[in-house]
Amino acid sequence: MNHPQANRNLPWLNQPMVLVDFWAPSCAPCLAMMPLLEKIAEQTPELMLCKVNADEQLELAEHYRIQTLPTLLLFRQGEEVGRLTGVVGESQIKQLLAHCRDQQITALMEQLQQWRMQQPNNRLSSSASPQHLKQLEKHLESLERYLNQFPDDEDVRALLIHVYLDARKSETLAEQKAHWQKKIEQLQQVSNFDWLRGPGIQQACARAAVVLSGLFDQSPVNHWVQAEQYERAATELLRLLEQQPDDSGLRQQFIQLLDLIPDRPKANQLRRQLHAR
Repeated sequence: MNHPQANRNLPWLNQPMVLVDFWAPSCAPCLAMMPLLEKIAEQTPELMLCKVNADEQLELAEHYRIQTLPTLLLFRQGEEVGRLTGVVGESQIKQLLAHCRDQQITALMEQLQQWRMQQPNNRLSSSASPQHLKQLEKHLESLERYLNQFPDDEDVRALLIHVYLDARKSETLAEQKAHWQKKIEQLQQVSNFDWLRGPGIQQACARAAVVLSGLFDQSPVNHWVQAEQYERAATELLRLLEQQPDDSGLRQQFIQLLDLIPDRPKANQLRRQLHAR
């Protein structure tokens, strides 16, 4: 048999998250724990459960330094990130999975944030490859599953709103516009009942409200709004209002933009400048 790490056919070397159970037919605790492992795997869609008979796979057991049965190894992206030995309870296994999942979700969020920064005006490029789109879809599905389990995670909820908004205005995904809009509205609805919202989710919901309203579709600063350059857009609207002080449309757009500017002192300064006119 080849060296285990050289055998890329091992499932835990090429899957996102895998729990490997080293067991033996003669090990009563191993057999007793199997139903629990299967239950946890069924409850965790992103988790793959692999069972390795240590009696038959001696080289694998030796390579991974298995000294006690049962032994559970947790792999993320092909790397071992934790292990449990002996008979363990459901809470211990879920704690190990949660630690791994937190790392995985953080990595996914970083990749999506990087993706957003690389897109012109935060719009999915029409030249994106099918492979790129498939990867984006997988990332979103992973975050959606996570959010179903942990609906109070505002950072994930806010990021999903932003990415859905980007996808909605994308030429590449234009045929799915209604699909993205429905997802946005669902997350907005959940967030509306959260009275202690943090600034991140507040900003995401404010952006969604502005984009879905169509208020800036014909605006002279629409290109800045699409690029999320809200302070620059507001400054330009303030300049236009000097020339057209009675334009209620420009004034309404300016007021809406103030809620989107992350720098609150700057937003308040711009508000005072409007009232001073």
